[in-house]
Amino acid sequence: MAVAALITFTLALSGFSAMLFAKKRGLAKWVITPARKSSSGAILLGGLVIYTATTLGMIGLSLADKLSYYHLFTWGVSGAILVGLGYLDDRKEIRPFAKLTGQFIASYIFANFCGFYLKDSMSMIFFNFFFIMGFAVFNGSNLIDGVDTISVKTSLVSYLSYFVLGQAYNIESLQTISTLFMAPMIAFWFFNRTPSKIHIGEIGGGIIGLSMMFMSFVSYNSLIETTNFSTWQIAHLASFGLLLPVIELGVSFLRRLWAGRSPFAGDKLHLHHILHLNYKLSAQSSASIIALVHMFIQSSLIYMSFQGHPIEAFWIGCASYIFFQSSVCFKLWSKRKSGTTPLHYVMDAIEQKNVIVIQADMMDEISFDISTDTQDDDTQAA
Repeated sequence: MAVAALITFTLALSGFSAMLFAKKRGLAKWVITPARKSSSGAILLGGLVIYTATTLGMIGLSLADKLSYYHLFTWGVSGAILVGLGYLDDRKEIRPFAKLTGQFIASYIFANFCGFYLKDSMSMIFFNFFFIMGFAVFNGSNLIDGVDTISVKTSLVSYLSYFVLGQAYNIESLQTISTLFMAPMIAFWFFNRTPSKIHIGEIGGGIIGLSMMFMSFVSYNSLIETTNFSTWQIAHLASFGLLLPVIELGVSFLRRLWAGRSPFAGDKLHLHHILHLNYKLSAQSSASIIALVHMFIQSSLIYMSFQGHPIEAFWIGCASYIFFQSSVCFKLWSKRKSGTTPLHYVMDAIEQKNVIVIQADMMDEISFDISTDTQDDDTQAA
């Protein structure tokens, strides 16, 4: 376990260093994509390094008979789709419909593999569960990634939660895989801390979401054989680590609909943005506060589960994440008027496009064509 994590950490560290070297030398431009909103000159595609290092680590575990080839195949196929989709979005900013279609396919394939592997009377139920949750977690993980180091800190807390479950119930595979996922994220922290040099981009958000789903699947499949909990209790217990991104997505969609806006429209009213921009906390402090609250909630849920109440803990966790977001953000959410287009939304849209300056004497008349673009600006944040 320690050897696999160390190797994966070293691979990720080397990959990030190679990206910065290539940027400095003007090499490998196909992996050097400037983050358009970065004030520190950061580049995207850090998620590509995370996926590559993790996959190589999983291959090593498979060769050492510590991970089944079936699990490796499941990770590889769905991950490859998300990587290809994220690469195109980071490079070309593909349309939301195309992005959602790709996520739909990746989630569908992952759910099919999971349902087939379970091979019991509950397989169809859990196919639908993994399909819906996968779609939500992929998007929610991207929404969370809005300030420096937040993806590192929140994902590490989730991985640690699964590690604790594995340790408590003596599930070696759960401990090994969670440690493997932690390693590249720790390496990424050195490059994502302020002033950030590398962002994970669309690829990273999708891969973090996939890793959460993978951990949930492995947890369920392992706990069903090692605990006395019922099937439904284990299903809730295995889903604890998914709550943060799912609640983030659900709250974001509902508040946008409540404000009379498209649920796919980007904004800066997420929890991390409000802590950073409105409460004037640094990016890293905002990320640390959210991660600490995440850790407190996860710890409480795990403790309740050990007392024999995983279902109750799951729903208390949902309420806790919603309460935390609402208590911090509701005052600002309620100030937004339905149907309005605040100036900073317009400026954000302008910043996403190339600007061409034309001399006034070259034009006879000026007209404007204003169209709505639902591209979410959170997917490119640090």
